[in-house]
Amino acid sequence: MADAVAGPGANELAVEILRLLTASGQTVAAAESLTGGLLAAALTDVPGSSAAFRGGVVAYAPEVKASVLGVDAPMLAEHGPVYAPVAAAMADGVRKLLGATIGVATTGVAGPGPADGWPAGTVHIAVSLADDTVVRTMALAGNRAEVRRLTVERTLGLLLGRLREAEGRAADITALRQERTHGAVVSRASGTGRYRGHIGGRAQGPSGGARGAVLPQERSATMVLLRQLLGDVLRRLRIRQGRTLREVSASARVSLGYLSEVERGRKEASSELLAAICAALETPLSQVFREVSDNFAFSELQNEPMLGVPREPGLRVPAGVPGAAGSLDGGLAEVGSIGDVTDMVPV
Repeated sequence: MADAVAGPGANELAVEILRLLTASGQTVAAAESLTGGLLAAALTDVPGSSAAFRGGVVAYAPEVKASVLGVDAPMLAEHGPVYAPVAAAMADGVRKLLGATIGVATTGVAGPGPADGWPAGTVHIAVSLADDTVVRTMALAGNRAEVRRLTVERTLGLLLGRLREAEGRAADITALRQERTHGAVVSRASGTGRYRGHIGGRAQGPSGGARGAVLPQERSATMVLLRQLLGDVLRRLRIRQGRTLREVSASARVSLGYLSEVERGRKEASSELLAAICAALETPLSQVFREVSDNFAFSELQNEPMLGVPREPGLRVPAGVPGAAGSLDGGLAEVGSIGDVTDMVPV
């Protein structure tokens, strides 16, 4: 039974995942390296999983990752299999290979010793949808069996979070659209929020009614918000792929400083620059615009911009690991490049 290896928490997560997948008509496929099939076992341990689980690929060797899953061979040769973009490519590859709507992947070092220059417990997991891939990097503590068990649970947790996020987002956008069909959207705060009820509609008078066209300063505030939202979307896409600002800058052939300012929402991106950035991120321009539009819709509904910025911490490993560069909080030490990770979950 999968529970004996992956733990009871994995079974609970898998049950909920398969419920959401079945209800929404979606399917999932798994690409595994260090977990060696445990992720697929956790999902298929649930009765009726065949309705949503397409299959899995255990790609242990780098050449299998390249030949079967389509992971870029030069990237594997340069960075090795323990690399966040490799996890992203594995998830995307298995999704396409097995015809699923969602792909999940695991790669890393289960232990007991280091491998490919990385300490035991260094793990990358990914969830890939047709227009979005999320990568997480973790420093997991424990023996080989514990690292593999935790990897399965964290991967299922990431997948479940993405499913719930999509479910909630769809419901909120549907509610917003229904509200719009009954008239112009007005602020819930009746003109008292950051944008004083002026986003997406006419300005309000003292009694909440319209009092004429949007003023120039209100149009300016809206443009600033759009610029910030665009920068935030670009930054999130880059971090989800586990790529550094420098890598994307070089690929897009734009200056590092300018790209940084665009991501911060301080500079406008020309159509040519935006196209170059999207090409570097291998993301359709339509996806970027759709995410900006959705975030702007939420801003209209809530009268506040959705500008939470994801953290981009350095890789942390247990103190005492050879090559670690000093102790951090919680007995952790920092090692490696910030560009190799997207999120760190010390356990």
